[in-house]
Amino acid sequence: MLSQVEVKQVKRYIPQHIKEYFAVSKSVVFLGASGAVGSAALERVLRFSGINKILLLGRRKLDVADNGKLHQQIVDVSDSGTYESFITGYDTAICTLGVGEPSKVSKEDFVKIDKTAVLDFATVCKEKGVKHFQLLSSIGVSSTSSSFYLRTKGELIEALEALNFERLSVFQPSMILTPTNRYGLSASHRFKSVAHARFHAARKCSKIPRY
Repeated sequence: MLSQVEVKQVKRYIPQHIKEYFAVSKSVVFLGASGAVGSAALERVLRFSGINKILLLGRRKLDVADNGKLHQQIVDVSDSGTYESFITGYDTAICTLGVGEPSKVSKEDFVKIDKTAVLDFATVCKEKGVKHFQLLSSIGVSSTSSSFYLRTKGELIEALEALNFERLSVFQPSMILTPTNRYGLSASHRFKSVAHARFHAARKCSKIPRY
């Protein structure tokens, strides 16, 4: 695991303007807030005082305290026609939609959720005037990758770039460990060891944050 000193060093790479961005009035439409990352992101977003309204789109309503700014709509995430009418007057979109365990679904189902559904959401957001689109992706994605998973993710990013949002933010974590580890204890220890090694390698390669 990373030491306290290393954690502080990592935090220094988080751009200050992310906090400044949400310090001014923003309206957010959020797809994928029920997942491990999405729920954590939503919790953080709800703390920002500058956000005047938040719309959650998902298969079910979430048990989240309503602060007067939160609205939820049950939709079919694979059918943009079920939610496009709700996306009106939002300047920011956050998408953390994705298959939790890609190895347990077919390639067709993976593409349907992680690429097609996300791109459809982004397309509607662009048409509705959203200026800033934020996507949770993965490290190592490339449209030319030999890995089907990474190639699909890479193709998605290229398609999003083609939409020409005023601002596009793609977050590419190496790995994500959640309180309920779905991969087993041995895998968790292995992942942490890899993360530790990659952290030191990244520090040697560059001190410029990518965001």
